Amino acid sequence: LSSEAGSVSWRIVDLSGRQVLGAELGQGAAHGHYVETIDVARLSAGIYLFTLRVGAEWRTEKLVVQ
Repeated sequence: LSSEAGSVSWRIVDLSGRQVLGAELGQGAAHGHYVETIDVARLSAGIYLFTLRVGAEWRTEKLVVQ
């Protein structure tokens, strides 16, 4: 995703579309590199969708919790 200025957020949704985790990281996270550890231990085993948004760009990846 672009490192251009813009709001940064992430979310994890289950396959029914219900958001189970997420955070708004604000404007500062878009400048340079940013690392965040996401604790998925409380999620039930299954398949989820992880979406990262930086400004107007979105990227979604499959997340498997065992």
